[in-house]
Amino acid sequence: MAATPNRQFKNICVLSGFNYGKHKEFVEATIDLGRSIADRKLHLVYGGGNRGLSKLVSETAFVKGSQVLGIIPRALKPLGSLSNPPTGEELVVSEFVEATIDLGRSIAERKLHLVYGGGNRGLSKLVSETTLIKGSQVLGIIPRALKPLGSLSNPPTGEELVVSEFVEATIDLGRSIAERKLHLVYGGGNRGLSKLVSETAFVKGNQMFGIIPRALKPLGSLSNPSTGEELVVSEFVEATIDLGRSIAERKLHLVYGGGNRGLSKLVSETAFVKGNQMFGIIPRALKPLGSLSDPPTGEELVVSGMQERITEMLNHADAFIFLPGDLATLEALITLASWAHLHIHQKPIRLLNVNNFYDGFIAFLNHAIKNYFIPSNAKKLFICANTANEPLHMLQAYRPEPDPWTFVLEHPNNDSNSSRSKKYKLDLTLRL
Repeated sequence: MAATPNRQFKNICVLSGFNYGKHKEFVEATIDLGRSIADRKLHLVYGGGNRGLSKLVSETAFVKGSQVLGIIPRALKPLGSLSNPPTGEELVVSEFVEATIDLGRSIAERKLHLVYGGGNRGLSKLVSETTLIKGSQVLGIIPRALKPLGSLSNPPTGEELVVSEFVEATIDLGRSIAERKLHLVYGGGNRGLSKLVSETAFVKGNQMFGIIPRALKPLGSLSNPSTGEELVVSEFVEATIDLGRSIAERKLHLVYGGGNRGLSKLVSETAFVKGNQMFGIIPRALKPLGSLSDPPTGEELVVSGMQERITEMLNHADAFIFLPGDLATLEALITLASWAHLHIHQKPIRLLNVNNFYDGFIAFLNHAIKNYFIPSNAKKLFICANTANEPLHMLQAYRPEPDPWTFVLEHPNNDSNSSRSKKYKLDLTLRL
């Protein structure tokens, strides 16, 4: 599908929060943006609501004659309509699936072509299928390494381009490093592109130095020895093992993100071997990653997606400890903290700040508070601890305090309406 030069866009989406910020420059820039959208006769799609910069950009564009469509989750609807009706049209969505279907329909109705990340799973599949059945052209672009994940049962939606440039680019990078006689420091291990770049440079005579966490060491040495020298780092591993032991010593039950890899596997196994009950909650899309060879530790619940995993964790846990982790870890942290701030739940959250891992996150939080985008009382949702015993002691001593400045929203509980939802009979006093 050839790209169209100088494409004229009709709809533009602007994302912002429900606050105005500390400095007037935020307001001025938002007003200028709304005017520019109207001057260009563009239609505005925004996050809905009648507060802060989100309200300001929509009203500025709306009064100039632009069409405005606000899309807001049902849970946030009370925040966005405290006094005034919405600006322009408003779509209240309750599920990611509904929003994805609406997006696919809108693409098709505007006779746009869809280019997406390929595969036949999750929301990516849903938006492509919704668009295709309406007659739009669809092109999926997927790396060859991810192809097995995307073609579990069905053929691709529309046209599909399987790319291998990642491998070719990695080999070229290794050769270039060798030709310049540079030394390579890499993430260690003997899998994927990490292995490829190290071996390509190593066979040309370059010195290698791999740095790998001990938790990932078994993944990196499935069959071959490491390339060059290797340093195994253990700060995160040691803290995770200490946490698992502390959970076991207190005879607590563990709710975790499922799977058999990394720190998630390590904390569950450490607690499990001491006789504790385990309950892992893992999205179906990640199930192959988490069960390469071993069965799950303890009980396991496979859910449809990331958001459902967080919801089930909230249903089954009384408190939360966050180890250092990836984007999925941060997604769960932000979601649960946001729900706590909205009084959807009153369950405590603590961060195990190993090797100052969360310092940058706390610095960003303080920056957002300083600029009035996040209220200062939200800081109490992100309390850090440096050792495994600290967060457990904090959580067991925790008593929720009502916050008169926080909005109280109802959290939908579908347990009674969904036949596939079930209560697991665990005597959970404190679950993490």
